[in-house]
Amino acid sequence: MADFLSTTIVDQLQLEREILAKPLPVQLAVHGSRTKVNCCTTVELEYQGIKGKRRFDIANLDHYDAILGTPFLFQHKVAIAFNPSRIVIGSTEPEVIKGIETSVIVSAAVEVLEDELEKLRKELRKEATDLCADADHTELPPLRIVNHHIPLMDDKKIYPYRPAKCPDALKTLWQAKKDRYLASGRWRIATGRNAIPILLIPKPPREDGQLRLRATFDKRPENENTYKLASPLPDIDTILRNVARHVYWTGLDGNKAYEQIRIEPEDVWKTLFTTPDGTMESLVLQQGDCNGPATYQTLMNQIFAPYIGVFMDVYLDDIIIYSDTIEDHMKHVRMVFDVLRREKLYLSAEKMQFFARKLKILGHVIDKEGIAMDPHKVDKIANWKHQIAKGSGSPWQS
Repeated sequence: MADFLSTTIVDQLQLEREILAKPLPVQLAVHGSRTKVNCCTTVELEYQGIKGKRRFDIANLDHYDAILGTPFLFQHKVAIAFNPSRIVIGSTEPEVIKGIETSVIVSAAVEVLEDELEKLRKELRKEATDLCADADHTELPPLRIVNHHIPLMDDKKIYPYRPAKCPDALKTLWQAKKDRYLASGRWRIATGRNAIPILLIPKPPREDGQLRLRATFDKRPENENTYKLASPLPDIDTILRNVARHVYWTGLDGNKAYEQIRIEPEDVWKTLFTTPDGTMESLVLQQGDCNGPATYQTLMNQIFAPYIGVFMDVYLDDIIIYSDTIEDHMKHVRMVFDVLRREKLYLSAEKMQFFARKLKILGHVIDKEGIAMDPHKVDKIANWKHQIAKGSGSPWQS
């Protein structure tokens, strides 16, 4: 319970009122009724040796000029006895409110700030609408400053032929995906040698139970015949420290990131793949390519070079933006949007975290308390199924 002054005594003493940004709901035990506090005041208080400034909420109080609440009693170590009746003040100086008996209540100022941040989140989501188009339904991505190469060791090597198959339950999804990719120019019907099989497997279903399709490629023979590109990924610890140093955070996630990267035209013939409906070539990066992460990270480093380490970091398709003021953060997020629009790169609408209170990135959770492991990742490891190999006495993964 807070400290209160009645509106009557405030008017009589002509005390200066401070209007609250957001009214505070209050239920007074002496009335058993609810009311709202719309303003407060700060006064010089003198009571049994206690002197100093104290803040009071102003409310309609019948038969009372002032009510000293539990914070006052706690801070001044007040003891109340009934037989005989007495009040003992243990400290004339207010103690800091802390200890196992205390709890924190979110202040009205925090609520007002959160309301304002929610308005800004909605504003940014609206501004990002064009960036959240389903990548499957967009036109063929442009050739950029960084495109994907396939540096084969032996371009005359022959790989064993393997047909592609599609489960009956996924055939409708496969036909729809094939039609979209052919229409957008991402794939084209072609013939040639060394066709690798496309793998059509189910993703975890949506919440409504609707099936989803994952299309990847079995590129193992080709990857064995490909020079590996050296492009180390950013240091995760450095990114986490960069984020934790700042006040406001936003996390963005690419939408079907690989399929937004073009293959160098002279390497397109190396992408030949078999499908249930014949052979095709891909003009965009394929899932399963050993050098895919290196190409994608190189592009991100190139297009965001002026900003990385300044107010943002990129780890593959994870974009993290951090700032110290609301104004700077809005500006920084919009600068990132501008680069994505220019490069025709798209985002996942479901994974945007604007002005995040708790940011989940790179297997970690960052909040005002610091950096911690993502508990969901820890649970998966802690609950990993295992059994004991017979005769060995050592655990092994099942």
